[in-house]
Amino acid sequence: MNTKIKAGAITNLTDARYFAAWGVEWIGFSLDSTSEKFVPSTTLQAIKSWIDGVKIVGEFGWQDSQNILEIAEGLQLDGIQLNMTSSISDAKHLQKFYLFKELVLEKDKKLTDYRTYLESFSSLIQCFILNFSKNGFTWEDIAVEIPTLRTLVSDFPILIQSNLQPNQMVELLKAVNPCGVHLLGGEEEQVGVKSFELMDEILEQLSDM
Repeated sequence: MNTKIKAGAITNLTDARYFAAWGVEWIGFSLDSTSEKFVPSTTLQAIKSWIDGVKIVGEFGWQDSQNILEIAEGLQLDGIQLNMTSSISDAKHLQKFYLFKELVLEKDKKLTDYRTYLESFSSLIQCFILNFSKNGFTWEDIAVEIPTLRTLVSDFPILIQSNLQPNQMVELLKAVNPCGVHLLGGEEEQVGVKSFELMDEILEQLSDM
């Protein structure tokens, strides 16, 4: 892939093998036991044994940094994803790992409102994830912020997560040139069976960029 991709919230081997075959850079698993996407350590270890050539990221929630560190070391993770509530001291405590930090964006805020937050973590975080999908940002919502977004991605390493259609996503990436994109896994229709029609379209367009 020419575009850097992190596939997150992976819950099954089918998704993991699919994204690994596409050559994404990172595959993430939720290790937050309160999340509906939680993957037990034993399951993650089993999936890891079936995939190769990708970096494994643990996605954490409200856990304290010492607990995160112990889990990450035990699973020999390549990276850690922190949520918005994690502090600067948490990030400092986990510096031995490649760190992602998610920002769930809100529609009543301008992107410029997040600059101070990004700056405060910029020396500690290797990659920020701007999550436009959780609060349902549409193409129209994002398009008006393209000038600001272009400035942010030039100043910080950013992956973009959105619910945009494939052609809209490609248009956005060409307009702002971020570090890459953050895609999400999904549920299997039955064990080992899943349709990847839409994801194929997304990845095919990204691979042509």
